[in-house]
Amino acid sequence: RVTGYSADMFSRPAALFEPIALVQAADWLAAHGTAADVALASEPTAQLLAMRTPLRLYFGHQMETLYYEEKKQAVERFYRAQQPADWLTSQGIDWVILGPHEQAWSQSLPGLPDLQVAYQDAQVTIYRVIAP
Repeated sequence: RVTGYSADMFSRPAALFEPIALVQAADWLAAHGTAADVALASEPTAQLLAMRTPLRLYFGHQMETLYYEEKKQAVERFYRAQQPADWLTSQGIDWVILGPHEQAWSQSLPGLPDLQVAYQDAQVTIYRVIAP
């Protein structure tokens, strides 16, 4: 069994390893966000944020998210630009992450006036939601 687990680790399965750019972005958010802030991300990114930041999450692990299925669909609709313009503020979201997992739905976010780039590198952009 140990040999099997070791071989599995050396193959670097995606479920066990996140891109370093995403880890660095999470660490940046940990330094700039607060425990009162709410972040929006896909489930894998949200789970990383839960481990590395004090932020609350709009959506995350199935066992820790109320109304999981509804929120899962709402998050995907947001990243596919299918939510109303005021959806972020109506949900109390402070930060939006667009990283490798979210880019499976969209390469960029809609040009919403309440989104301001706060952090960006080649793979991850973190937006601050500016209340109108």
